[in-house]
Amino acid sequence: MDVWAQWAVEMVKGLPALLIHPLTYVLLIIIALLWRWQINRQRRLFGTRLHTVGEGVLHSLAYGLASGLLASMLLFVLGAVYSPEAIMYLWLIALVLSCIHVRYLCFAYAGSLLAVFVLAARYFSLESGMGWLDELWAALSTIHLPSLFALVAVLHLAEGFMIRRAKNRLSQPIYVQGKRGRLVGGYDMQYIWFVPLFLLSEGGQASLPPLFEGWPLFSASLPYLSVLCFPAVSVYMEQTVSSTPKQKAGRTSLWFILYGLLLLLLSYAAVYVEELLIATILFTCLGHAAHGWFSRYQERKSAPLFIHPVDGLKVLTVIPGTPAEEMGLQSGEVILKANGMPVRRRKQLYAALARNRAFCKLEVRNENGEQRFLNRSLYESDHHELGIVLVPDSEVPYYLEGQNVNLWRLLGQQSGKKRPLSAGMIDKGAGDGQRPETEDKNDRPLFPADQHKNV
Repeated sequence: MDVWAQWAVEMVKGLPALLIHPLTYVLLIIIALLWRWQINRQRRLFGTRLHTVGEGVLHSLAYGLASGLLASMLLFVLGAVYSPEAIMYLWLIALVLSCIHVRYLCFAYAGSLLAVFVLAARYFSLESGMGWLDELWAALSTIHLPSLFALVAVLHLAEGFMIRRAKNRLSQPIYVQGKRGRLVGGYDMQYIWFVPLFLLSEGGQASLPPLFEGWPLFSASLPYLSVLCFPAVSVYMEQTVSSTPKQKAGRTSLWFILYGLLLLLLSYAAVYVEELLIATILFTCLGHAAHGWFSRYQERKSAPLFIHPVDGLKVLTVIPGTPAEEMGLQSGEVILKANGMPVRRRKQLYAALARNRAFCKLEVRNENGEQRFLNRSLYESDHHELGIVLVPDSEVPYYLEGQNVNLWRLLGQQSGKKRPLSAGMIDKGAGDGQRPETEDKNDRPLFPADQHKNV
């Protein structure tokens, strides 16, 4: 039988273990809960949902299954070998960390912490008198750390490609406060991917044939190897107000691909130079965290993208399946006129649309500065606002405030906060379509920084 055919047979034999593994269903529940939380937030901010839980779960499965298969092939070629106990320890730490924040449901942080315990078990003996604890401590010392870090590296390579492929799919539009207290539009990019992996495991009834001369690269040749199938997870959570989701995803995917490649090289070097394990641990944790720090620094120093210009209304997003989407209106475009009327305020747009309830004509300017015209017949069943979600202004009642999203808060949490209004900021007539008393020279409301907490 062909070498790859033998490996394929072993992979098929490992599939039932994935279907009966409790972590498979724990991860699917977490994914569904996160999407439910995001959709509840959409309803609170925009009065409607932009996606469904089913769409989010299917997105996670589709991208995760494809990436998991490719990641498994790479790990097979590397010849990294894992024990079921090591995988369970990794998952246990990741679940504990996710109680702090969902973004910590990541094997980079869990792997770094597990590696610290492994090194401690190797250099410090434990005689507690409790048999189970002594056995656990002894088992930790046997975990092969270069293979563990190779797993983290390959998962982040896969994550980089998933982010690049996902781009702006299912990104969540949000209203947040800018640096000066003014409300601006932005996007939340929150994904948890279900990534099933096939891994080499110690044990089995027959030895798998080597893939090539000198294989395996990461482990000594073992007489008996089997294929272990288990659910892995990849988490990507980021927020942007200074760029489009596509631009942000492009930069982030490049960062994680480079991070994964460097970590893989460092892991392979640690197979032969054990002293590099400390450096590998530090790079695994700090290299991953550095992306978050750098991303937040970039957002703070960059100007917000989704704010209204002087001569029109900027579109934050369009609701799927609505007239705006059918007309081809896109995020980031500026509506200059509606049914022949110039529009500079939200109320003016709605008044212009109400002039002709059977037909709509929009004059818009795209991100390249080119103007184009969109038109469509309207019907009674159509969305009354065409499905357009504008960037926020003084009339927006809710905005998103930074929250610590962890496993304990995914159910039943309010995702939008009632926006406080002060008498000095908006007058009593502003709710009737009149202008706020306090405006800047560009005809836009001022939002004093001391009125709100910064995001």
